[in-house]
Amino acid sequence: MINSKKEIVPKVGIEGVKFSMTQEEVSKLLGNPAGVDDSIAEQPVYYYDAIGLAIVFQWLGDHYKIHSFEIDRDLYTLWQAAVIGQPYEAIVELIKDNGVKDYVEYTSNSTSRVIMCESANLSFSIENGVVDSLTLYNPILG
Repeated sequence: MINSKKEIVPKVGIEGVKFSMTQEEVSKLLGNPAGVDDSIAEQPVYYYDAIGLAIVFQWLGDHYKIHSFEIDRDLYTLWQAAVIGQPYEAIVELIKDNGVKDYVEYTSNSTSRVIMCESANLSFSIENGVVDSLTLYNPILG
């Protein structure tokens, strides 16, 4: 997964890693995480620093399953387009071009914005006018 760009597929996961996967399945596919934060027992986080990926798990049924992916490197594409490092205007255009009409923006301070796309289960964090991270949420867990 490290050497090539991977496609983010809303409501499915990231090419090869899907929301239905357990911690064990993720570790088998990606290897052991560089770090684990289990300070919140209900939502352990696996950090894969080399590929700019954090995976948050949540208890579902009888296993922890992927709740969300947090991406902060340009190793991924969404709708075949680069996301991380792209200007705000390009992301709004990308969202519109892909039929997402229910996006909402929030401004937290003079340099930070968040764009939420509820129907696509996506959240873009914008810092100083460019995307600095993307979160992809499990459509079942919200």
